[in-house]
Amino acid sequence: MAEPIDSLRVMLNDPITDYTDTAYGDGVKTTFYTSHKPLYATPSVSVDGSAASPTVTLSSGKLVFLAAPGDGLLVVAEYQATVFTDAQIQSFFDVSGLGANLDLAAAAGWRARAARYVEEVNFTADGVEVQNSTKYRAALQQALAYEQKGNSASALFYYSSGIPTAGGIDTDEKRYQEEDTYRVKPAFARDMMRPEFDTVTAAQRITSEDVR
Repeated sequence: MAEPIDSLRVMLNDPITDYTDTAYGDGVKTTFYTSHKPLYATPSVSVDGSAASPTVTLSSGKLVFLAAPGDGLLVVAEYQATVFTDAQIQSFFDVSGLGANLDLAAAAGWRARAARYVEEVNFTADGVEVQNSTKYRAALQQALAYEQKGNSASALFYYSSGIPTAGGIDTDEKRYQEEDTYRVKPAFARDMMRPEFDTVTAAQRITSEDVR
């Protein structure tokens, strides 16, 4: 059975991915950065084919050599990277409020991912411009979908367990309804069922006498 963190990685589309980066020394520079971060584990690094042991910062992908690789020497870093660290993945369970609710944890993760896209600039990949605003909306849509599913599961748990709940909806559900642009707006208005809103006349009413 998959661990909760592994299951949540799948839901967040955040697999542990292998990468290989290459660069060339110039005899001066001692600091290099991997193309992807955070690093999932300590990378395998070599200089001119020989193993090297730079100081590694996993969160930023920073590699610092004690001595600068020689001019023209090939620097290779083989590593694994993810979008979120295991600690960050665990934090999504914590902020969701229900440690066992994967859907609400996934919603927290997708919201965190959407926030990252807001901070990033657009870029071009294979000649196609990638709009981070589009990625932001897609991530937010995922968050809303998981929130709806998670809140429904939580409500079912409370009702089936006999735990009393207060009337109305909780703040998460209220936020979901407000942000869900595809939701059909209610057709009813406040007090519309009161007698003064009833346009059916006495002559039009069907009484119990009529249906006997």
